Amino acid sequence: MSLFDMLKEKAAELFQAGKDQASEVTNEFGSQTEGVVGQAEGAVAENAQNLSQSAQDAVTQATNDLPTGAADIAQSAEGAAGDVVNDAVDRVTGTEGTAQR
Repeated sequence: MSLFDMLKEKAAELFQAGKDQASEVTNEFGSQTEGVVGQAEGAVAENAQNLSQSAQDAVTQATNDLPTGAADIAQSAEGAAGDVVNDAVDRVTGTEGTAQR
């Protein structure tokens, strides 16, 4: 075997070893990537579920607060209307500022 043939064979061995290592790294990287993608998918699904639950809770709370809020608004409006009427009566009768409510 000539020196050229020996160098050629050694180069082919080194080239194959490099290809094998590259394949190994690529496979390992692919496995790690799949794991990370799987974790990300799980986190996205969990966050979507949490967001959905939060939205449902907010709607439920708003629905529960609506009757109380409406009653408070009606009571405030009634009080304001009473104040307007009393002020008008006081101005008409000339007793502005003297009437006790």
